[in-house]
Amino acid sequence: DPDQGTLTCISTGGPATTVTWTRDSTTVTQGTQTVLNDPVTAQYTHTLTVTTAGQYTCTVANNKPSSASASTTVAGPSAPTDVTAVQDGPTSITVTWTPPAPLDGITGYTISYTGGGSSGSETVSGGNTMSHTLTGLTNG
Repeated sequence: DPDQGTLTCISTGGPATTVTWTRDSTTVTQGTQTVLNDPVTAQYTHTLTVTTAGQYTCTVANNKPSSASASTTVAGPSAPTDVTAVQDGPTSITVTWTPPAPLDGITGYTISYTGGGSSGSETVSGGNTMSHTLTGLTNG
């Protein structure tokens, strides 16, 4: 699946351990799975399914004074650059941008807007798309 990946962290030894996964220093607990590989050596495999880019850390601890951790960075697609918005008329603007290179599986963009007490968003299909006109807007 191009939209997700699996991180693996292996721990060995006792007493029993606890595992904490973080992404960019925020605890992530969804989707963790721990499997006992070998009861003699107390080797465990801890996995985490990831769908968001960031710096991930697996920290293994037990009731001993020390703990161990390992980190890796999961890269996501780059954002478009050179984003500009030009008013086309009294109720519309055209947003233009340069798509990232490589496209890394980008299939579209979401344009979000707020103002005048309202907000909204529109989804634009196509990773190579370079502009979109928003209509029906109000000043503010």
